[in-house]
Amino acid sequence: MSGEETHLWVMVSNMDQDAKADEVPTIISRITSLVDDWHSKGRIMLSGPFDNKTSSMTVVAASTREAQELFQQWKDICSGFLVSEMYRWDAMPILSVMARQDLR
Repeated sequence: MSGEETHLWVMVSNMDQDAKADEVPTIISRITSLVDDWHSKGRIMLSGPFDNKTSSMTVVAASTREAQELFQQWKDICSGFLVSEMYRWDAMPILSVMARQDLR
């Protein structure tokens, strides 16, 4: 890591209305490479789809600079078919409340 203060970041992505299903396989190797590179540096990335199968959420721990760099790389790869936004965890109040709950 960079030595900068680390925060949790949430990236939410939705399929663009104009996206074509045949475009997705063309970038899978680039997405895999991005995730593998992130993990190879000892970083954690948790992600998964929502039930609607057109939206997903990714959570990472990173400095502001690292999060911005990751998000830019993500957008460079996926902007043709995904609309994505990234927020610091505390910027999404419901997630902050959930983070403080004992969810046993």
